[in-house]
Amino acid sequence: MKLNTVIKNVHLFFEAFVAPPFRTIAVMKREDGEKGWVVQVEVIEERERMKAVAKDEMVGVYEAITDADGEVEEFERLHHRYRTELFERGEEE
Repeated sequence: MKLNTVIKNVHLFFEAFVAPPFRTIAVMKREDGEKGWVVQVEVIEERERMKAVAKDEMVGVYEAITDADGEVEEFERLHHRYRTELFERGEEE
């Protein structure tokens, strides 16, 4: 499976089910003994709501796990932060 195909499949999944603007930040082979990929994606969340209350935009970091064919089997949000925060709260440099 080519890496660009995996990324394309994950982008199609996020366009269909998550929808806000997003970008891929990491792609790694699965380490759980299964064939496939782990893809991390940053998503700008609740853009309109944050603008309405004059708050900073939130960025969520999601992880999608694919099978050997590059199809998304599962995904979850790992954490979120304000867009202007450099590090996740509690994280040290």
